[in-house]
Amino acid sequence: METISRRYFVVLIFLSLFFISGCALHKGSGKLWAEHKVTIQDLEKNWNDFDIYYAGLSEESAAALMFDLRNDDKRLLGKTWTEVKDKKTLSKIIGWIKTYTQYDPSVWKILGPDDQLFGYIFAPRSHILMKVIDAHTLYVYDVQSPLYYEGGPDFGDVHEPD
Repeated sequence: METISRRYFVVLIFLSLFFISGCALHKGSGKLWAEHKVTIQDLEKNWNDFDIYYAGLSEESAAALMFDLRNDDKRLLGKTWTEVKDKKTLSKIIGWIKTYTQYDPSVWKILGPDDQLFGYIFAPRSHILMKVIDAHTLYVYDVQSPLYYEGGPDFGDVHEPD
């Protein structure tokens, strides 16, 4: 009977270490937080305050918009994100992303280390992977379009940050 108790104790220790290490590793990633004060209309209206990028194969099939605040010391990077250079293109992409109604596109705050605001993402889903490069830089991986959720081709970003 003593052997069984000892095994449970060893298993409990390994599980505890596993959960503790998982929490420690989470510090190396950014996170999204639902934004209720800033709307996509606010971001579109104040588009000059941001460096704006879209994820996707083209403007007509954009999967997400990333708004990087211009007047701060923080940066959002990503290899497959394409810069949006004018308001007309921004409006077109917003309209496209809004068509993903079954996924309820929303504005999400991008938070880095110590919950510092890095910017915003407008996307039809909240599962977006990010990696902390340093205290002032987050790498944002590509976002898959809802067009490809149901067993279609996967054009996701598989590159590591430089």
